[in-house]
Amino acid sequence: MAIDLPITARVRFGASLWPVSGTVHETVTLAEPATVADVLAEVGRLHPGLVNALSTVLPVIGGAQRPTNWPVKQGDEVAILVAISGG
Repeated sequence: MAIDLPITARVRFGASLWPVSGTVHETVTLAEPATVADVLAEVGRLHPGLVNALSTVLPVIGGAQRPTNWPVKQGDEVAILVAISGG
């Protein structure tokens, strides 16, 4: 029988998100196995004011944008950035 052990991941909020979160970095604890979607769900639970924005963010792990089903491992940093459009 597998036991879901907790992992911690560091969340880094992009410039337009940290004023709402009240912090630039935060550590979240998740059950393993965890995905980017789990990180976003936990951030939304901790910061309800970000819930709408979280549906359009660009999650970045290891310097690359990752899909929401990407696995998050112990100690990963997940940067949550907002897409900017312009010309």
